Amino acid sequence: MKPLKTKEYKGVDNAWINPDGDLYECSYMNHNVWASEYFTWKNKGDFFKANDEIEKICGSILSAYPYVALEKLNWIRILTWTGKNSKVYGEAKKPNKEQKDTIMFWCSINNIDFDNFINSYNGN
Repeated sequence: MKPLKTKEYKGVDNAWINPDGDLYECSYMNHNVWASEYFTWKNKGDFFKANDEIEKICGSILSAYPYVALEKLNWIRILTWTGKNSKVYGEAKKPNKEQKDTIMFWCSINNIDFDNFINSYNGN
């Protein structure tokens, strides 16, 4: 799994940003699928180890969703429902400097007002 290069940010409207500020594209409504694939890749293809890691991060099998695990690790989602209604979601209190820089550049490349976009952040 490789992060996008900055020249590839144009047109990306559903993605994950890791705590280092790397942007990973996922398709529409597939943040959970992408997260599951990420944990499986991270565990060298072992689906069962991936699920164990997700459950451990989430603290309960009832809340053990891959996207929840990534958010608990301070990953941030860029999520677009309508193609124009982009929002940023995550459990991080706010994007860190690296994530904010990525969001700023992503907004610039995609002609999105950064201040409005960052103010839509739905972090807890």
